[in-house]
Amino acid sequence: MPPPPNANPFARRLPGIASERDLNRMARAPSYRAPRLRDVQNLSASPLPQAKGKERELLDAILENIDAAEPRRAYADLIGGERGAFIRQQLQGDTHAIVPACASLPFAAWEARDLIFRNGFAEAMSLAGRCFISRGAELLRFTPLRELRLVAIAPFMGELANCPHLNRIESLNLWGNHIKAEGVRHLVTSPYLTRLRHLDLRKNSLDSEAIRELQTAPWCSQLESVDLTENAYS
Repeated sequence: MPPPPNANPFARRLPGIASERDLNRMARAPSYRAPRLRDVQNLSASPLPQAKGKERELLDAILENIDAAEPRRAYADLIGGERGAFIRQQLQGDTHAIVPACASLPFAAWEARDLIFRNGFAEAMSLAGRCFISRGAELLRFTPLRELRLVAIAPFMGELANCPHLNRIESLNLWGNHIKAEGVRHLVTSPYLTRLRHLDLRKNSLDSEAIRELQTAPWCSQLESVDLTENAYS
């Protein structure tokens, strides 16, 4: 999920220095650039989607084995309609299948951006850090999310590190959050990054101390890629 150029979740449009209250409100209106005031004052009240009965059973089967096609195919047969047809198209390898509005709409409850669907389900997206911390557990019972881009996360790195729902994330993108060495110190203590394979820490105001901290992470050896460009370390 490459971010656009000149992205900065803390500056640009919000005047002055953002308070903790501002950041919490920004968490419900994520953007690569800071929200306009109207963005943080008029927040979505969309309820979280619910799944019951057979639908819940099939979603659990998908989440238990996210690489298996059969549970996804069974889910498509169950729900039918435009959503079911889309799942079947992607399962058949149709890379040009148009994502129907009904597939993206439920994610408005999390103010998700940059949705990427694979085999019929949203497996990558951008979220505000506060939203993922507070409502991420419900999200990960709804879709097999693998790749996550977080914005406005710097004030909440300690909480993020203690989120059990991080355990499904394979690619974590924190580009442009300026988490600094303190944020890295929190991240390396997380016991939940057991599936993490790709970590993007570009433009996070990291110095050599932060890089040393990162190398102490118990999950560091499992990483296949780490992007540390656009930092000031030496």
